[in-house]
Amino acid sequence: KGLAVFLNKTDFDKSKSQLVADFKKAHTLANSIHNKRLLLEAAGYSRKELRRESRFPGAGTIGLRVSLLEEMDHRTEQTLTQWNDRIRDVSKKSPRLYFLNSASFGQLLVVLERFLAKPTASAPLSSESEFFSAI
Repeated sequence: KGLAVFLNKTDFDKSKSQLVADFKKAHTLANSIHNKRLLLEAAGYSRKELRRESRFPGAGTIGLRVSLLEEMDHRTEQTLTQWNDRIRDVSKKSPRLYFLNSASFGQLLVVLERFLAKPTASAPLSSESEFFSAI
């Protein structure tokens, strides 16, 4: 609505109208992506992963297409859904994890993923200190 104040409708052709519509759609999508990323961060999702996942071709340029933003929004929604599912599943298996706040719990999951990705992760650990030295 605010753009209408600055636009002369008599000189406003359809191509300009499409540009304004694309801008409005891009703005809405960017807000949606941002809000989902804030939810992920609040749930303990790694900031490093968020930065890595936000690297899309054309990101940060003026020619950013609405279709690219739609794809980014869809991927961010998928990531948020998967992350919340993982947290719910792990919390059901180990109810003591409810004592951790969301950020601490998310960081625990990141550490465990790193640990399990190492080749020595299949060997049984004899103590808690051995676990922490392995990560």
